[in-house]
Amino acid sequence: MIQAISLPHEQSMFQSNTTRPSFAWWYVDVLDHQGTGCVCIFSQGLPFLPETQNDRAERFSVNCVIYNQGKEVFYLLQEFDRSEVVQEKVIDEDTDTVVELWTIGSHRFQRTIDQQGTVTCSIQLQSSHQRTEGHFVTGRIEFEGQLVDSIPTVGHHAHVDSPHQWTPVTTQCMASVDLETSVQNYRFTGTAYHDSNISTEPLHRLGISHWWWARASLVDTTWIVYLVYPENKQNPVWMVASVKPNGSWQFHTVESVEIEGVKRSIYGLSLPVRWNLYLANGDCLRLDVQDWLDDSPFYQRVLVQLQYQQTQQPVQQGLGYLEHVVPTKLNVPWQQAFIRMKTHFAERQGSFFSPLFTGSSTTRWSRQLSQCLPL
Repeated sequence: MIQAISLPHEQSMFQSNTTRPSFAWWYVDVLDHQGTGCVCIFSQGLPFLPETQNDRAERFSVNCVIYNQGKEVFYLLQEFDRSEVVQEKVIDEDTDTVVELWTIGSHRFQRTIDQQGTVTCSIQLQSSHQRTEGHFVTGRIEFEGQLVDSIPTVGHHAHVDSPHQWTPVTTQCMASVDLETSVQNYRFTGTAYHDSNISTEPLHRLGISHWWWARASLVDTTWIVYLVYPENKQNPVWMVASVKPNGSWQFHTVESVEIEGVKRSIYGLSLPVRWNLYLANGDCLRLDVQDWLDDSPFYQRVLVQLQYQQTQQPVQQGLGYLEHVVPTKLNVPWQQAFIRMKTHFAERQGSFFSPLFTGSSTTRWSRQLSQCLPL
């Protein structure tokens, strides 16, 4: 299953050369009040890559998706060989500042944590040096927040010694985004969220049937929801937490979860349109789907509105992301051709139909047709 853990206790791939994860990723999302945002993931052994003969743990990738008012406007999943990857960790003994740098191809993710627990992240993206290429994206994502601290590692909220560790790093802070694609520049600010995941076992061997994960930021609180359902039909693990700007983390006991209006996508997955989470203290969280952002046979991402209702208090609400992952649907043979269509390979030819699924959304058909027509 999944263990929630704070960063000082994480089995980081940067801490030891002997740590060889089955998969690991650093995840960042940014979102403003109008539904404009982005998601960026640096990963090793990403479970959502197409199948090849190569060891998945030796495959690295960068994923960048840009949304404009609840609609996807750019998509990139770019894979690289290990020879193009550098992982560095430096500790300044005088200031106790930790700097971690993950370079994949021309993409760089630098994370700095100082003695006061301030987390500073700078992501530099450079998918290509040819601006005319459809998958071109360049620019920066930058933010600074407080390190999430004191996540309990005991109790029903966490599975101690689980092979999969989920580490919320920082949130409830503002990020600046300045990204340029082949057709447009995107500059905006929004609330940021950053976590990391690492596992010594493949995702489809963790005993998970599916999970729903969401984060939404209100004025002074970010809510994180993680509903994990095991394959063996035993009791699910419901993790709901609130995070303040100073990084303080509080778990909230969930009494019950109700879902409404389940809809089936064209790829076969079903997703509710509403979740009602009733907390033990009498409060209620409600998540309503606003827009569909990404859809596949094993993964979905939607824009949601979270409403937090306290007894005899005004309702607080804010936008956020919700993800639905179904590990049991991974590695199905008939899906592989479609997964390759959404993947750009830095050093080899990809799918003929990749232009329909990658790069800027407004030029996908024209780029696909240009491949078919003689010049």
